Amino acid sequence: ASAGPPPPHGMAAPPPHHQRQQHLQGHHQGGGRRARQASSAGQGGQEATRMKASNFPASTLQIGKWKKVAAHEGGLIAKCYYAKKKLVWEVLLEEGRKSKIEISWDDISALSFAAPPQRSAFLEIELSSSPTFKRESDPQPRRHTTWVKRDDFTGGEATACRPHRLFFAPGVLTKHIDRLLLCDERLRKLCKNL
Repeated sequence: ASAGPPPPHGMAAPPPHHQRQQHLQGHHQGGGRRARQASSAGQGGQEATRMKASNFPASTLQIGKWKKVAAHEGGLIAKCYYAKKKLVWEVLLEEGRKSKIEISWDDISALSFAAPPQRSAFLEIELSSSPTFKRESDPQPRRHTTWVKRDDFTGGEATACRPHRLFFAPGVLTKHIDRLLLCDERLRKLCKNL
């Protein structure tokens, strides 16, 4: 950018406005950098609203005495909705329709996981409030799933806030748990990596 023509003879030069702007921009940039370093959680929260939901297959879900083992791929899916701040366990039940458990991140009171290399991983959460339960309504090919509320399909175990424990094949959990903890400072503080 050129500095522009010199002022006419006898007139004072205008104040170096562009220099002042650069100084202010530098100040804001530095402040922004410090703010980013000081509050990565806030930044993570903003990023969470832009992140697409992730879904990843689980092999087993156990809630108290209730247990579901995936008979085939797609029979048990864990989902993480970063913008809505929800975890979802989507289960294909015996009647051939999907049901799901929805958990608000705010209701998670404890979280632990282990993801050893070359071995099955697990994720365990405890809740302070009951999750919500939904079932697939009138599934149609190539259409978005419609969900309606339903009763607890875990025999009351999830309603009683028993711990939820999921097991995953080797290598499945790590990327998703890392993204979850990056997005939420409270969960990051709660988390225990066993």
